Amino acid sequence: MRFSHSRDGGQVHVDKTCSLYEMVDSGTYYFLSRSPREDTQPLVSTLKSLFEGRKDLFEGLWVEEMWHWRPYPVLQFSMNATAYNDVGLEKALHQRIEEIAQEHEVSLSGMGLGVRFAELIEKVAKGAPSSPAVVLIDHCDEPMNVNHKKAEENREIFKTFYCGVKDCDEWLQFFFMTGVSPYYKVMSFSDLNNLYDISDDPRFDVLTGVRDDRGMTSSN
Repeated sequence: MRFSHSRDGGQVHVDKTCSLYEMVDSGTYYFLSRSPREDTQPLVSTLKSLFEGRKDLFEGLWVEEMWHWRPYPVLQFSMNATAYNDVGLEKALHQRIEEIAQEHEVSLSGMGLGVRFAELIEKVAKGAPSSPAVVLIDHCDEPMNVNHKKAEENREIFKTFYCGVKDCDEWLQFFFMTGVSPYYKVMSFSDLNNLYDISDDPRFDVLTGVRDDRGMTSSN
């Protein structure tokens, strides 16, 4: 469920914005690994709304008085989208890059996948108003886990896709990735070895669940 739906639709909402604020305030590059039954979409959606400056959605929550509410351009990729299976990973990534470029009214001149991704980050960040970009990538390992026959091929595609991210430091405000397995630690995402894995960090163990009085966390 999207964060906006949970806030506008009369749903019971557990305020986790204190942990979100601590994460955003203490670093830039993060990875969160969760089991397949744990839905990370609400978390990613909350981060998107926060960085887009949707203060109306955070009324009454902890972060309302703490956040600066400066809007940032958000580049969001969900790797469990149907298109990645329908047209192939590389073509689908190119399509998504172009969609985001059109949303932010920028033109890309690069040809390669990694070059276009890095160019997208830079040009969106330089757009009006000039502001560092936020990249949110959900279900990063879905194309490898679903289609095992193309797992090796997709790993190489991802390696190309992420190769320029580390050179985009000056254009990035925040980079957040979720997945089932910590793929960034292996060959496919070796270019993302600067990610901080918060999966076992007790400060953030409530981000995708609710902690009971015994300190145990259950999924959403």
